[in-house]
Amino acid sequence: MITYSNTGGEIMNKKLTIFNEDTKHGTVEWRWKTTGEPSAMYKSFNHQWWFPKKTDFEVLTRLSTEARKEVRDEIWGNMQEEIEYFKRFYKMHKDNKKRVKNET
Repeated sequence: MITYSNTGGEIMNKKLTIFNEDTKHGTVEWRWKTTGEPSAMYKSFNHQWWFPKKTDFEVLTRLSTEARKEVRDEIWGNMQEEIEYFKRFYKMHKDNKKRVKNET
């Protein structure tokens, strides 16, 4: 199904934006939230330096409330290594820009 994002009329294929994650509750589907201005999904595609928050994604698989909370915590924990890598990379990028600006 193709739908429009809520920012700028960009077309995004929802099937391409659903992710699978293996958890202790089995394989679950999740995606970046499509609500907000701009939405987390829009930011994940269009912002070069966007760092997600735990509230920026939603679990699509039907689970009990407790299982859903555990799955969200597990998915969020699995993301931390990559998020920290990009935060360090962004800091290095900012430091390089500052150094180049000070040299001129």
